[in-house]
Amino acid sequence: LYLGPANGNPMAGEHMQTAGDFAANMVAGRVRMTAGALTPGATNISVALNPGSIAVQVAEATLPNPVCLILPLDANDALLDKHKKQARTTGIFNGVEAIGEDECNRFTFLGTGAHAESVELWFSRERNSVCRLEVLPPAGIDGTGLGALINVPAWEPVYVPGGWRNDPLGSKLARAPESWDCQTVAQAKRQPGGSWLSLQSEPPPSALLAAVALSKLAEASGVVGLLPPHAADTLARLVVESPSALKANLPTTTAPPVPVDIFGPQLRTFSFSYSSTFPVQGHPVDSGMSAAGLGQAPTHRNHGAGEVRVDLARRRMFLRSEARDISSGLPQVESRVIFRGDL
Repeated sequence: LYLGPANGNPMAGEHMQTAGDFAANMVAGRVRMTAGALTPGATNISVALNPGSIAVQVAEATLPNPVCLILPLDANDALLDKHKKQARTTGIFNGVEAIGEDECNRFTFLGTGAHAESVELWFSRERNSVCRLEVLPPAGIDGTGLGALINVPAWEPVYVPGGWRNDPLGSKLARAPESWDCQTVAQAKRQPGGSWLSLQSEPPPSALLAAVALSKLAEASGVVGLLPPHAADTLARLVVESPSALKANLPTTTAPPVPVDIFGPQLRTFSFSYSSTFPVQGHPVDSGMSAAGLGQAPTHRNHGAGEVRVDLARRRMFLRSEARDISSGLPQVESRVIFRGDL
């Protein structure tokens, strides 16, 4: 699957390339989808749609283990009912094209997707299989809109999620979310970081592109009849954000320091800064502290400041003090005392 601008060239590296599996059991109402970018350390997403719930597992390089959330769909029935179900329309036949070694009939479904997007379908009557799907932005939007080109290199008429390629995750995917160790979305919302799984009409900028690719695949599959309306409409609104990014955006908190008794044996080091004023009440500049100067407004005070650092365990102390405005000829004096009892 190539995801990118509709007017871009997938073969020129202008699209994100994603690969995965798609399996649907139309009778049981089960859908399995996987997607992951074809780059080292890429994020992998697995989706399990079952009657009454949708579960999503995300594996990121920055996470020690995959994480999973499950969203009950019963709570979203009211939301789903607000979305007008798209009537299945007949595709417009646009001729026969070669896709790989197959001759495939091309059909166009105009503006019938969940987001009014058009879908192109290439179908091989000889092999009775889908050759390719393409999702195009709604009519009237320039070619920079997000589109998806979906190649189907292998088609199997059975429901075996991943198993036909001896995928080690295939059997687990079929039973999912049985072994995914999922939390519910409600539980995640009560925890720091919140939920990274939701259903929305439009994906936010923070949505993982692999999940956007899956929603495009689901929308196209619903338009051409590969998925029932309820499953297609649900998966087309799937939004998955990065679990690790949500946790990284949390404000950092520092544990408050534990109080220590200043007269207790636990006190090992301490430091403080200080300032001083002398005299507190001040005195007139000309009269000093004579009887003639008493009762007059204070006009001059000496100011000092400094800091003390003490290491009781190593018997060390550092004292720095300064005095200002001593006299007109001596505006500032600084002294430093270093005591080393560990020598």
